[in-house]
Amino acid sequence: VSLLLLSGCVTTDRHGNPIAEESERPEKLSRLGRAHAQVEARIDKMKYEHGKALLRTMQELIGLKELAFEPIAKALPTADSRTRANLVYLLGFMGGNAAHQLIVSRLKDESEVVRYEAAAALMTLGDLSVVPVLITFMDSGNRRLRFKAHQVLRSNTRQDFGYDFNAASEGRSRAISHWRTWWDGQRGELIYGKG
Repeated sequence: VSLLLLSGCVTTDRHGNPIAEESERPEKLSRLGRAHAQVEARIDKMKYEHGKALLRTMQELIGLKELAFEPIAKALPTADSRTRANLVYLLGFMGGNAAHQLIVSRLKDESEVVRYEAAAALMTLGDLSVVPVLITFMDSGNRRLRFKAHQVLRSNTRQDFGYDFNAASEGRSRAISHWRTWWDGQRGELIYGKG
């Protein structure tokens, strides 16, 4: 009887060979594992995408929220600089303490673009301690980063100080000096609130 019961527990194919049960198949992933695999595939293809295709992938990842966090954290240290910048941007939308910590770690990234994206993402999350980093970017040799840094600062602080990202270095320096003076006078109140 035991032999009959035991033989009934083994599933076989049409030739009588035993087939592993669903739970024993190594390729069978949990729901979370499948979701992470899909996110990893999307992250891998980001480096080849541009324009609308890249935007669509990023929107999909933002929509996945917490499901995307672990694969993003895993990919961040080894991804190419363009993908790292995009992942940091995504983390800014996701928010939360873990995302904040990952973004902060990218403020020392070797890529200037990644460092900018980290500062902008932190500013978006309400971390005003990155104002000096963004002020420094307004003097970058990269015209695009100068423009973007000023846009982020202006929209989050409501200050301008006559900065023109397209101006010659001397003209930018005057406005940047105003920004630094303003920050020195306001940082305590802006970061810690009114005493």
